[in-house]
Amino acid sequence: MNIKKLFLVFTTALLAQFSFALSVPTPVVLASPQVQQSNRVVDFHNMLDAGTYGIYSDQTLVNGPPATGIKTAIVVYAYKDNYDKVVNQTVFDSAGSGWQEYYDYGTKKWSAWSQFGGGGGQKGDKGDKGDTGAAGKDGAQGIQGIQGVAGKDGANGKDAINPMTAINDMVIGGASGIPTRLAAGADKTVLTSIAGVPTWSTATGMTNPMTGGGQIIYGGTSGTPIALSPGTADKFLRTNPSNSGVTWDYAVTYGTNPVRSISAGNNITMNLSGTELAISSTGMVNPMSSIGEMIYAGANGFPTRLGAGTAGQVLTLSNAAPVIPIWQTPANILSFNVPISSVYADAAIPSVIVLKNSSGTTQLSQNGLLCNSTGLMNITQQFSLVVASGQTISISGRLTFYNLNAITQSNYYVNIQVIGLTTGGQLVNLGTQTQTTLSKAQYGYTNANFSAKQTLVTDLIAVGIQAQVIYAEANNTAAVNTMFAQVTIN
Repeated sequence: MNIKKLFLVFTTALLAQFSFALSVPTPVVLASPQVQQSNRVVDFHNMLDAGTYGIYSDQTLVNGPPATGIKTAIVVYAYKDNYDKVVNQTVFDSAGSGWQEYYDYGTKKWSAWSQFGGGGGQKGDKGDKGDTGAAGKDGAQGIQGIQGVAGKDGANGKDAINPMTAINDMVIGGASGIPTRLAAGADKTVLTSIAGVPTWSTATGMTNPMTGGGQIIYGGTSGTPIALSPGTADKFLRTNPSNSGVTWDYAVTYGTNPVRSISAGNNITMNLSGTELAISSTGMVNPMSSIGEMIYAGANGFPTRLGAGTAGQVLTLSNAAPVIPIWQTPANILSFNVPISSVYADAAIPSVIVLKNSSGTTQLSQNGLLCNSTGLMNITQQFSLVVASGQTISISGRLTFYNLNAITQSNYYVNIQVIGLTTGGQLVNLGTQTQTTLSKAQYGYTNANFSAKQTLVTDLIAVGIQAQVIYAEANNTAAVNTMFAQVTIN
């Protein structure tokens, strides 16, 4: 292994170690990386001491993951509520892939290796060809199962009884859904529901208050319909301040005189107090001087010139006072809305979660992830994007967690970390970890919000969201709806 490759292994291990430590309740301080000797057999079920281990590509792995090339193993441990110790083994290979497995001292069992996504690392040296393995033995023939008992024939169905006896009768569901006759209604009655029972009833409606042609109806006190007679020439319909109704009146007045027409060359203007219209022969002075310019109201409504913006800019309002229209280059905003059932999850399965309110009434169903193993539940999602060095990336979003039953653990929270993937395949933390305490009530839900902001010193090709629910309960803890993230790049 040359120096460059060894540096890549140690760098990847330390970054992964830092990310994991942020998600474990009682992190272990790891010693310097321990490089295993070449051409040795490495049994992962004997690596229970906390530490970071470098593993050559020519070493034989026992009870290990299907990693390739040079590998880095990180061993840490934590304690559950009952003080049982849990050992976590995380392995990264030179291709940037990662695996995890756990050993629970309480149950004395190892979990299966689970793979999670990662960035691409430098290609490792080609390994030596392995020795030919011994031929496998034939398995024993299985025992034939016992034939099941034949099912019984179903009972014959009963014919429905027709309750109708006269023309135009109808059939409605009575007690326990028994077909019941509903006789035809009288003339001008309508079918309605009274106390949940279909009933023929006399139609009710508004009494028409209009008595002449051209009248209209408007709502009076308490919505009582009132007829308004047609207005006279040159009048328009407007509100009537005296009775909160409507009336016919002239559209424009000068003093108390109606303005029916304006002579050529005159303009209607408003005085500065905004209380009176005036007619004058002088119009607005045009402040524009070039193509593409615009006019906006300045101080006291004075016409003000706004120069044309450049290509790609958008019209917006300034942040500082006075607030005026300005041209500005928009920020690059990306939004990601990923269904929870499609993200990578550890100790959880995609499921349809039936949501209920605090009284137990069913509200609706949502696709989500249901925890199927009490302890840690990890959720990871990666979003592809391109951010150049020197740009500032701002990320915010949320995850929603819901309880099918009350949570009995003494602690119950979620840690969320935003991580960037560089073009060189390295993982970098984008801001500090966010921790949210989750509701433990039955049918309780919590929106776990997260955010991060950082000016980059290297190019990014992806952003990852890692969430770890601490003390999740099997068949009770669920992540529902979607994982939402909004990214702004300046």
